[in-house]
Amino acid sequence: MHGAHSAACARFVEPSCSPLVWWRIAMQLSTSVAGLVHRYAQCRNGMRSVPESRLSALGRDGAVVGVAMLATTATTLPVFLIGALAPVLEVAVHLDALAEGAAVGAFFLASMAGALGVARAPWHAPGGILAAGGSVASALGSYAIALFARGPLVVVAGALLAGVGNGVLQPGVNDLVATLVTPKRQGLAFGVKQAAIPTATLLAGLALPLLGVRGDWRRAYEVAGALAALVTVVALTMPRSHEATLRARTRFHAPAALWVSALAVALGAGAANALGSFGVVSLVHDHLAPGPAGYAAAAASAVGLGARLVVGRLADTRLRRPLRVVAAMMAVGALGELALASGLVPLLLAGLFVGYGAGWGWNGLITYAVGTRWRSDAAQATAVAQAGAFAGSVLGPLGVGTMIHLVGFPLSWVVVSALALAAASLMAIVAPRFELTS
Repeated sequence: MHGAHSAACARFVEPSCSPLVWWRIAMQLSTSVAGLVHRYAQCRNGMRSVPESRLSALGRDGAVVGVAMLATTATTLPVFLIGALAPVLEVAVHLDALAEGAAVGAFFLASMAGALGVARAPWHAPGGILAAGGSVASALGSYAIALFARGPLVVVAGALLAGVGNGVLQPGVNDLVATLVTPKRQGLAFGVKQAAIPTATLLAGLALPLLGVRGDWRRAYEVAGALAALVTVVALTMPRSHEATLRARTRFHAPAALWVSALAVALGAGAANALGSFGVVSLVHDHLAPGPAGYAAAAASAVGLGARLVVGRLADTRLRRPLRVVAAMMAVGALGELALASGLVPLLLAGLFVGYGAGWGWNGLITYAVGTRWRSDAAQATAVAQAGAFAGSVLGPLGVGTMIHLVGFPLSWVVVSALALAAASLMAIVAPRFELTS
């Protein structure tokens, strides 16, 4: 039976689901979405947008942040639903662990392709148009799974389409925040926007007891699709800044400092996602009961969410060198991940909280730093950083999972800590370059 199962898995992933094939499909989809966004924006260019004067500064900021949080939640929800509903999907559509990994990997690879497509686009579209185009692709991916999934291949294909949408939308939302939110509130705004990701994981977790166990798992993807469709409508009604119009431009050439920071983000995100993927199972492996381990992870996740909001607020009031703070947080997070190698329950719990709080609380701050540094090209500049985060989201859990299988948890956490420390070092090196060019 095991041999037959392995053969079935092999037929599923080779050759049609190889990473190279999915990457090519994702790049083609991202190009198609970008083209549709371009054509729509050309048509809309002559239309009157909502006058900015109709909204007070505070009301406008609140509206933009609300849209940013809704959009980020809606377009990351499809991938988190795959993990949350895995026990049900395994029975309903034969989504085994290998197929689940393929679907999650396809989502983040497609997100990276979508973000790079935005970074390299030869035209500049308003953030609202990018957000609308990305949310359309996300809605289509969710509805494809909800309506047509009878086997794992449709789940992977739907995740890939939703991933392209996520990759196009995130830079667009970053552009909205960077150009429409009052500068003195942008740090907090980016922190709130990034706090939407834990919100999506919470909603995905609720999908299993509320819908999945009753055999109504497709409704969860219908809800995700409806949220993304709502984002499309709302994004098209957003006010625009004076310079936020479609225009031809020379291709955005990311400076070396931005690429180095993206590499640091990839390493840091890889370490943080490894913590999110294997933190609980590591605690259980080291003799903590599953119930307390789950509660500890939930509490640590809340600490990470709070950290994003706190450092965002500090960026508006006190922090003048945000990349140095990012580097420091990555270094502290590395200490937390190293503590997980100890095998001692008090250190394990402390490491989990430090890893979530410091080791993954910096992602809103890096988006703030990049978006405000290249404000006129915020979508393209933050797309480079987002691509790094998406790359780490794929490679981190994949590499660490393989390492745990080969050498066990303690040595694997030492390597994860080293990755986070390397990320901190790169960020510390590149921080002065950002400050010199600001």
